[in-house]
Amino acid sequence: MLSTICNFFSPRELASMVLLGLYLLCSMHSRSVRRSMIQFIKCLFSLKLFISVILLYIWIVVVACLVIYILKCWNIAYIKEVVVFAFSVIPFMIRISKYSSYEDFLNLIIGQIKCATIISVYLNLYSLSFWWEIILQTLISVIILMRYEIERQQNMYDKVVHQLYGCLNKCSVLLCGIILSFLLYQTCIHPIMDSIRMLILGVAMPFFLILVATPYFYIYRVYMVYEGWFVRLKRSVGNDDVEYLIRKRSLLKYCKLNLNKIKYFEQRIKLFLLKDRKDFISQLLKCENEYGDID
Repeated sequence: MLSTICNFFSPRELASMVLLGLYLLCSMHSRSVRRSMIQFIKCLFSLKLFISVILLYIWIVVVACLVIYILKCWNIAYIKEVVVFAFSVIPFMIRISKYSSYEDFLNLIIGQIKCATIISVYLNLYSLSFWWEIILQTLISVIILMRYEIERQQNMYDKVVHQLYGCLNKCSVLLCGIILSFLLYQTCIHPIMDSIRMLILGVAMPFFLILVATPYFYIYRVYMVYEGWFVRLKRSVGNDDVEYLIRKRSLLKYCKLNLNKIKYFEQRIKLFLLKDRKDFISQLLKCENEYGDID
C-alpha cells in the first residue's frame, strides 16, 4: 500500500502533503484558528454551497473528462489534476459571491487560472528527492511568511527592515533561478516527448479545466445576484406570493443572464420605495431604456 502511494505521487507532492499536515497541526493550537476552521467547514457544508460544488464537480467530470477521453489523450495522472482543481475551487466558490461586475468576474477567473497553473506546474514538473523537497519547500515557506509579516506591519521605512526585505527578495529570485535551472536540465536529459507531456499536464490541463468550468462559474455568479434580489423582493411585497412571483418573473424577463444589467437594475431600483406593481414595471422600463442608451 505504502509503495503504491509513493509510486503514484512524486517526491514534491509527498513533501507538500507532509509540510501542509505539519503546518495544520502547528496552527491548530490557536483557538482562533480552530474556530475559523470550524466556521469554514460549516460554510462549506451549507446546503446551497454544497449542492453548488457537487454540481460543479459533476459538470467538470462529465464535460472535461469526456472531452479528454474523446480526444484519446486520457492519462491516469489527469485524475490528480481534476482532484486538485476540484479542491482549489472551494474557496473560489465562496469568494465569487463578492464580485459584482462582469469585469471583476473576468479578473477573478484570470487570477484562478494563474493560481491553478502555478500549483499544477509545481506539483507535476520534475522534482528532487523527498528530503530535498522538504528543505526547499520549508525555505520557500519561511521566505514568503517573513515577507508577508514585513508587509503587514508596514515597516518598510525602517532601514534594517528594508534591507531584510531586499535580502528576502534576492533569496526568492535565487531559489526560483535554481528551480528553473534544474527544470531546464531535467528537460534536456529526458526524451522530448516526455517533456512535452509534462508541459501539457502542468500548464494546459488547469487552463482547460477552468475554461470548461467558467460557464458554470458565470451562471453561479448570476444566481447569487438574483438570490439577493429575490430576498429583498420578498421582503418588499410582504406575504403577497402572487405579487412576488409576478415581479420575480419581470426581473428575469428584463435582465436574463446579463450580469452587468442585473447589477445596473439593482443599483437603481429602490424596491422598498415602490408602492405597487405599476411603479415596479415603470421602473423596470425606465432602467431598460437607460441601460440601452449606455450600450
